[in-house]
Amino acid sequence: MHMKSLDEYDDALALSIESQNWDDIGKYAMLLKNTSPLIFTGKRKVELPKEFILLDTSFHFQTLAVVEASESREMVKLNIEYEKLQKTCDDCHEKFKKKE
Repeated sequence: MHMKSLDEYDDALALSIESQNWDDIGKYAMLLKNTSPLIFTGKRKVELPKEFILLDTSFHFQTLAVVEASESREMVKLNIEYEKLQKTCDDCHEKFKKKE
């Protein structure tokens, strides 16, 4: 699995939210919850910057919040939690993604 897969899950989740397809929202929220940016590095936690580990942890907490919101089927709550999830991704990319 690569970071590209994580992006694909996120894109699919965004489309599911836009169309309010609750089955797909739940599916892609769970796929995101079961992934880890840390795994994609191929390194052990002790080899990575502490800030990366903290952002990875924030990512996991936010994916759990998105899963819970999807289970409640409350669109406002889901949108709020999804925005927070996007912020964890943006913060990490800003700090650690290699510029192309």
